Amino acid sequence: MDFIIWEQILISWVNLFQVFGFIKNPIQNIAELRNGEILKNVIQSILNKRPKKVTSSQKKLISLELLLKEEFPNLINKKTIDLNDDKTLTIVISCLMYFSCVSYTITEIQEGLLKLSSGYQTSIAIFFKKMMAIGPSKINLLDVETIISNIAVVENDSCLKQTPKKISSRVILDTSKSSPIGDFFQSPSYHKKVMSDKNKEIARLHIQLKEDEVEIIKLTEENESLQIKVADLNNELRIKNQQLDAKLNEIESLKDDLENMEKINKDKQSHDAILKKMDSISKELELVEKNRDDLLSENNTLQNKITTIADKLARTKNEKVIYLEKTNELEERHLSLMAELESANNEISILRSKCESIENSTREINASREEEDVVMEELPRSLEFELLNCNFNKVSSELEEYMQKNVALVNEINITNIHNGLLKKEINEKICIIKELKNEKDQLEIDMQDVSSKLSSVIDDRYQPSIVIEENISQISALTDKKDLLQDKKCESKNQVTSINEERDRMYKVVENVRSKIRNAVEEKIQMQGEIDKFTSES
Repeated sequence: MDFIIWEQILISWVNLFQVFGFIKNPIQNIAELRNGEILKNVIQSILNKRPKKVTSSQKKLISLELLLKEEFPNLINKKTIDLNDDKTLTIVISCLMYFSCVSYTITEIQEGLLKLSSGYQTSIAIFFKKMMAIGPSKINLLDVETIISNIAVVENDSCLKQTPKKISSRVILDTSKSSPIGDFFQSPSYHKKVMSDKNKEIARLHIQLKEDEVEIIKLTEENESLQIKVADLNNELRIKNQQLDAKLNEIESLKDDLENMEKINKDKQSHDAILKKMDSISKELELVEKNRDDLLSENNTLQNKITTIADKLARTKNEKVIYLEKTNELEERHLSLMAELESANNEISILRSKCESIENSTREINASREEEDVVMEELPRSLEFELLNCNFNKVSSELEEYMQKNVALVNEINITNIHNGLLKKEINEKICIIKELKNEKDQLEIDMQDVSSKLSSVIDDRYQPSIVIEENISQISALTDKKDLLQDKKCESKNQVTSINEERDRMYKVVENVRSKIRNAVEEKIQMQGEIDKFTSES
């Protein structure tokens, strides 16, 4: 598609905002959107009408550059956007249309698309699908340019189907009548993207919620620490004030003494000593006042810091409430999708029963047709005998009547078969949608289980220390019992060792006795051998 044609589609889309009261005058040229303020103000005004707290997406609308950087990080590589280039301007406005209709899903702007002609809707639906396939976080200028160039050319028909009245209240997107944009917003791929975005948002909100809880604990601890420090400083300040009052009283007393001394004209040495003491006390007084001023300054600084922390703590708690509300809203959306899935299942059941009824009717018509065919086949044979006795015109009219009935039956059967085929096709499409919705439901249930487990883990983390302490106590008790058992076994082993040592000593004694007896026997044998040798030599 040529960029000029695509610009005409964008101009028609922007001019719809006049219908909703968001712009005063329609634009004639894409150059009127060059500063990006018109569309930014349109989206901002819509969000401001919502009875909700400011969201992160609203904050992104502070500037067009920030919005594009957050939503389409790879679209613009430069720090600033050059909207003086017509092609870049067209691409940026196209991405802003995608953001408002698909990424952020502003229902009023989606509703406006349904007022465009069928040809324009087809081109925009193709653009949305291809943008969604690549993903806003990955897409760049060349990708958007290629997508627009590859869109088929639409007919140059009127940009509006009709001139609707101004809509003052919020519009619900009506896709009951078939249209390219309506089909896109009802397609499984779009619902899958919405569910994926919701799941990512739930995960992000839970992470942010956990971080906020940690931040709240940290700020609370810091606040308590600062309160303690302020109390200490107030106590120290009270002591310094007491010291200051004491010094002031001492100075007043010295002044009185000095005046008295001047009156009675005492010696100069005492007078000088009092003056020196007064100078010393004055210096101490100045030091005490300086310390008091420093303490007051530090106290004020800490009070300001406490106020800042209290404000931050309040903001963090408010953000936590917002995150919880957003999580509840997403869970309600999950329940709504479950209800839609059940409704689709019921519709499938109704269509199946209707299809069975039509099939039964078709079988009855086919049986009737077969009977008519048999009659038609037998009719010529009977006519050969009846033509001789019956009026030829009457027989011809009856034959024509039978032929017309037969043709009518054939037409009715064909229509029924076509209707049956359409119903089967519709059932198959519904079954495919049901399968996709079931898959999305299963995935969502898995994600919700993950979220529940994460929440459970966050809750369990609070009680984990006490659980660990109880486990440690039980382990210590078990180890103590085990230690006692091992101590008993140790004593028993010592007793056994003692018994074994005693038995060993006894056996040693027995062995020594045996050895002693053997030595004695050997000595006796040697002695006897000597006597035998002596006796032999003598004989």
